[in-house]
Amino acid sequence: MVVVSKESLAKPGGDKFAHAVIDTFYTVCDRMNAADTRDDTLVALGEKFSHLDVESMKTVVQQTQFYDTPAKGIEVYDGDKLPGIMTTVVDFCVEKEIVDSKPTVGYGAAAGEAQFAFDSTYMKKVAEGR
Repeated sequence: MVVVSKESLAKPGGDKFAHAVIDTFYTVCDRMNAADTRDDTLVALGEKFSHLDVESMKTVVQQTQFYDTPAKGIEVYDGDKLPGIMTTVVDFCVEKEIVDSKPTVGYGAAAGEAQFAFDSTYMKKVAEGR
């Protein structure tokens, strides 16, 4: 998941920044999915972020759910399940006092001023360019 503040998106070039980060994520996923670049990509990620070797990184990515194409991400963001999942997450965070108060959550164009907005617009834009 890519998280960008509303303030960052509102800055000049904020939309281009979001597109670049999302496109980079999908490019890394493409490299992890391609047999000829998989190991090198896992080694680079392991060295940069976790100091894990290629075998450990293979385990990490095997155990991690990747929505590795724009279509998969859009399906999650625009699907019917995300609001229910987020209700569970928010309730858990409030119950365990991880957050001080219940944040507002919004979806798509209707997100408005929600504190957490799940908007597939940027993924759709990236998908158009691929």
